[in-house]
Amino acid sequence: MQDFLNFIKQKNIELSDDKIEFISHFFNFLRDDNSSIFILKGYSQTGKTFISTLLHKYFLSKGISSKYFFPTGRASRKFNFDNKGDFSSTIHGIIYDWKNRQENIKEKYPIIVPLKDNIDEIDKLHIYFIDNAASISDMASQDKFVFGSGRLLYDILDYINIDNHKNKLVIIGDMTLLEPVNMNISPALNKEYIIEKFNIKPYEYTLIEQQTQVSKGIFEISHMLCNAIERKDYNTLQIQDNNDVIILSDDSFIDKFLELKKSYLFSQEVIITSSNRIAIEYNKKIKEKMGKDPKQLCISDKLILTQTAYIDGYIIYSGEFIYIDSLDPDQIVVSEEINNMKYIIIIRKANIIHYVTKHPTLLSVYLCESLLTMEENDLILEEYLAIDKYIQKNEKCDHKISLALKVKYGYAITCNKAHDGKWKHVFVDCETHHKNKVTQEYFQWLNTAVTRSSEILYLKNVPNINLGMDLNKKEDDIIDYRILGENLINMIKKNINILSEYDIILDKIAQNLYTLKFIQNNITTAINIFYKKDFSISAIQPINNNEESLIIKDALASMINKKIGQDYNTIIKLNNEVLDNIVEDIINKLNKANLHTEIKLFPYKIRFMINDNKEHVTLDLAYNKKNVITDRKFNCYDNIEMINKIKNILGI
Repeated sequence: MQDFLNFIKQKNIELSDDKIEFISHFFNFLRDDNSSIFILKGYSQTGKTFISTLLHKYFLSKGISSKYFFPTGRASRKFNFDNKGDFSSTIHGIIYDWKNRQENIKEKYPIIVPLKDNIDEIDKLHIYFIDNAASISDMASQDKFVFGSGRLLYDILDYINIDNHKNKLVIIGDMTLLEPVNMNISPALNKEYIIEKFNIKPYEYTLIEQQTQVSKGIFEISHMLCNAIERKDYNTLQIQDNNDVIILSDDSFIDKFLELKKSYLFSQEVIITSSNRIAIEYNKKIKEKMGKDPKQLCISDKLILTQTAYIDGYIIYSGEFIYIDSLDPDQIVVSEEINNMKYIIIIRKANIIHYVTKHPTLLSVYLCESLLTMEENDLILEEYLAIDKYIQKNEKCDHKISLALKVKYGYAITCNKAHDGKWKHVFVDCETHHKNKVTQEYFQWLNTAVTRSSEILYLKNVPNINLGMDLNKKEDDIIDYRILGENLINMIKKNINILSEYDIILDKIAQNLYTLKFIQNNITTAINIFYKKDFSISAIQPINNNEESLIIKDALASMINKKIGQDYNTIIKLNNEVLDNIVEDIINKLNKANLHTEIKLFPYKIRFMINDNKEHVTLDLAYNKKNVITDRKFNCYDNIEMINKIKNILGI
């Protein structure tokens, strides 16, 4: 440890107290032959990457094997650019063996990309750092490319050979950012998950001290959201204008974006939304205001890649931006029949500019123009087969059209695509698919979005959450539909033995419908499960018409008319930090106004009996299982003047 501190001192770096404490724990971890994982957590601006990078450089300087990974190529490239060297790689690029991929000869897809053999020497210390780990999933996935087991976290531990305690894994991330798609937690940062799933007890440390490197207003919003997530208190959120936080109306949102867009040549501004559908609408409006057809690519258009592209040895990573320099005037129209269905794909040849450093790269590529105005990020299997069929029928056709870049307009993007990016000017539409914003999921989404800005944050549809908002909702209105979907999966695994060995993932959530994927032996079967208003299952319908689908449908038949639900039987007592804070705040405000208050507790309800020695008023606050305030009611027979007085005191 002391040698590392001397290494830092030579660089004239001073560490905060919590970083010095972390270093002490970390070097104890390196000496511990019974532990192989260290989880380093912290909010934005706590210096997680800063201190782990110093450790990585220190180990390299001492000739100790050390590797630094990121989940995405964009984050890895930026890290290397900032550190002026090839210090990091992508997880996929290191642990998976693309050269030895296995193609299904008859069907062509899926393509299996196996795990590499780790050639690091046994019985020698190897340290692996994985940053931005909040987005690492451990959910089995099925696509046209299947990497390893399909479970990224599982494959990381498998590749590292985590049972060999000479191999040390440091997992770094922020628990207040978006979780992986279709997961309720960030498994790589969850100590309990790693203990349960992998029988490994990690070291863990959370950095607390934040350095304000972003603008003050943005820092304050993020700090407020992080504290709420830490306390699990989502009952209050009020955002005000600031020098660097500007709230805009609908009319001025796009106009301000276009005004700034003219000031920069390359990507200093972006609009962040919650879905591809909303992003498409914004991109359409922006193109129209620029006097261009949204369905047609134009010179100078800004595009974002939705899949990593390999172009004659050059890589453009998913999430990176390109700009159109010139376009072939003629489109390539692929129109082929696959399984008695006609598929049409539009492809266009173009010269593009990829701007990573101060020196842009000019490349000649094919672009998949069909995806520009579609919600999907990729073509479906049949469309890939249609392109292959078109190439076989047209001898003069350039085979490289099969590698056409998957792109969308890059003016407005989803929060998931923005996850590891930074821009000077970020425009966030705070309206999302979350019907109920008083949830951890929404607070994490918003924190991820606002912390993408390094200078000025522009907001639209800003949430105003407080006890005075319209809370007269039924319990159904505040159901967390993602958790409900996980409950459905648990019901299936618990009650239907034949399906307990399947990997079951939540694929889609729609009104009165869940789509689940059942995966076994790399075979995926998708099933639609319909439910009524009372969450009782009304119908089960396979999407795939095959033998596996019929087996699963028959197995699930016993669930018809059974309810998907959450257990509301347990009465929550008031010894809860979130509820205690709310009650304390109300009582303090009433005491300052010389009002006396008594409290009574009921299942999911707190009653305040307030009096001024002359009149009395009863205020009931109802809350749900997640400690979210769901209703506020005064006794309608109480004195109206005193009710209004209390409303003013409490700000409701």
